Amino acid sequence: MHLRITPSTITGKHSRHKFCDPLSLCLLLSTLGLFHSVANAQVSDAAKSFCQTINGIGNEAAGFPAAIAALPALERMSASDGMNVLRGMDDQNPLAANWLRLSAANIFDRSPALSSDLRQLATDQSASKLSREAAFSLLQESAAQEAKSITPSFIRDPCLALRRFAVAEQIELANQQIEQGKQKPAQQLLTSTLETTRDIDQISAIIKTLNSLGQEVDQRQWLGLIMDWQIAGPFDNSGGIGFAKAYEPENQLAAPDFSASYPGKDGQVDWKTIKSDDRDGFVDINKLLAKSNGSCVYLAAPFNVEDPQQVEIRAGTYNAIKVWVNGQPIYDYEVYHTNEVIDQYSGKATLVAGTNWIVIKLCQNEQQESWAQNWRFLARVTDETGKRINVTK
Repeated sequence: MHLRITPSTITGKHSRHKFCDPLSLCLLLSTLGLFHSVANAQVSDAAKSFCQTINGIGNEAAGFPAAIAALPALERMSASDGMNVLRGMDDQNPLAANWLRLSAANIFDRSPALSSDLRQLATDQSASKLSREAAFSLLQESAAQEAKSITPSFIRDPCLALRRFAVAEQIELANQQIEQGKQKPAQQLLTSTLETTRDIDQISAIIKTLNSLGQEVDQRQWLGLIMDWQIAGPFDNSGGIGFAKAYEPENQLAAPDFSASYPGKDGQVDWKTIKSDDRDGFVDINKLLAKSNGSCVYLAAPFNVEDPQQVEIRAGTYNAIKVWVNGQPIYDYEVYHTNEVIDQYSGKATLVAGTNWIVIKLCQNEQQESWAQNWRFLARVTDETGKRINVTK
């Protein structure tokens, strides 16, 4: 149907204006059931443009002026537009994603999102993980029971932040079963939940409970921590010179020669065996080198897999660290005496079928304070979710 719009169509009387004004046009289209689709197209475009601007934010305040200039547009956006803003969050730009999350919350303060829309986004595995996490958080605030109803579905979700909620519910249920004297069902539930858990604190809590129920689980083995290494050192790190200096072991990163001997800080050094006897899996260099301040060591370990694959090399240490896999640099951090935690550092590496070599350079500085004497590390190989990679003999 062809519709001709004239002034009299709107006002019921003749007007000196040839065309109606935009507001009157919108009112008319609304009465004809057409305004909704037009407005949605405009709103969608506005949200898309806004997201593009905010995602231009980067380090050192890059993109901030444009982002700030775009904020007034939020006042003209509706709840459906807020959902599009949530969907615009990019996992690769968490700083910009935080801006978009706060922007969507601002929109929803004026125009609340439908719980069904939040639920749909939270469960949409094709959406960004940050978008889904934000949607679920908003759903918890606005419709707690609805959020709780979908939580179990996250138990194997690729979004680990959502998976954590499901694991927490399973742990709580198991604890309730234990309080009711149902140890066997609780043990079975925790055992199956442990397979899906990736957060270290939840893994520790589950293993501690399983051990108390008589099911012995070694957390170090469960996490896949590498306990046995060969070590060469010490090499000089006086004044911090050693971190950047390539000592002779760096000539053999792809396949270390454990029969080799090198000039070290205090004379010739050979490769020696060092093993972790720590209950948390830390390899303590001090036990072998008697707290040698201002020094570096190299550590090497073979890692055997059946098939080529992409993995993550995860490490934790108080000390400066460099990591190579098969001679390729993975990461380096010249940082001393930070708060060491498992998976503190992570980098992607490619393993080949058969034997792969992981080499770590660990440097201690010359500080004499008691809190600066820790010289240790832990390391493991995982998939992108943090699950250990199985090795072959």
